[in-house]
Parts: sequence; C-alpha cells; structure tokens
Amino acid sequence: MSGTPLNRQLAEAFVRDADKVLAALEVAMSEHGTPDDDERLAVYTSNVHAMKSALANVGEPELAQVARRLEEAGHSRNRAALAAETPAFLRALRLVRDKVKPEDDPDGAEDGDRDFWREKLFNIQAACTAYDNRAAEDALAELNGKTWPRPDRELLKAVSVHLLHSDFEIAVELIAEHLK
Repeated sequence: MSGTPLNRQLAEAFVRDADKVLAALEVAMSEHGTPDDDERLAVYTSNVHAMKSALANVGEPELAQVARRLEEAGHSRNRAALAAETPAFLRALRLVRDKVKPEDDPDGAEDGDRDFWREKLFNIQAACTAYDNRAAEDALAELNGKTWPRPDRELLKAVSVHLLHSDFEIAVELIAEHLK
C-alpha cells in the first residue's frame, strides 16, 4: 500500500467488502479445498472479481493481480489453480483488510459532534425519565448512526441493553455518570 493514507469512507467500504468476500470465498470453497460445483465456482469467481478492483483502489496492485489470476482460473474451471492459490490469497486479503481498517479516533469526535452527542444523551435521559421507550430508542438510533470512539460505543451498548429490559433508571444513571 502506498504511503498516502486512504480516506476513511474508502477504507470502511473496502473493509466491509473484504469481509463479505472473505466469507463468500470460504463458503464457496468445499471441504476439498476447491469450489466443487458450478454454483460455488460462479460465486467464487464473481467475488474474486469484485476484490480485484477493490484491491487496486486501496493501493494493492500485486494482490489485485493475484485476484485477476484467480478470476481467470475460475472462468476456465481450473480448480487445481484455485486450490493451490486461494489459501494464500485469503491470508493476504485478511492482512490488507486489517492494515486498511480505520482506527478509532483516540481524541473523540469533532466539537459539533460532541454537542450532538450530549444533546442526544440528554434526550435519552428525558425519555427514560418519562418512561418513553420509543423516544429513547429514536435518540439512541441517531447516535448509533455516527462513528464514536470505543468508550462512547460501549456506553451506547450498555444503554441499549438497559432500554431493552426497561431498566430506565439505570440508563439514566449511566448517562448522568458519563456526562459529569
């Protein structure tokens, strides 16, 4: 990968696509280490084709060429080549996915997002105090629609669990503690 960092949206899209392709390729490969029927071969070939362009987009031309060779092997039904090269391709794809995966922002969100964060937490508190599960869930969904640092995501998960069990008072306490 080049020294230029990827934009976050491209990195997130690549990781999401790579995860789907990894899962699909693992399913397409039979216990014999190769797609053993035409349907699995078609799934394999279309998924490796999708990764070919994605890998080039994230600065991995060598691995994109491996994907091209695997795609050609799929089209020509060369199961021996697929069996020989797929395990290394999957390992390399996992490494690239992990390298490209955006890290959490250690400093948190921007100031405007922090204002949004606080406003929605206050909305959840007010809804919980009024035992309005719907309003609390709506505000929680708005927060879950954005990317937050790990401690914030953990708070959202905990609040969500308490809302699920109608533990409104505990949810209010968790938020109050967080907002101190």
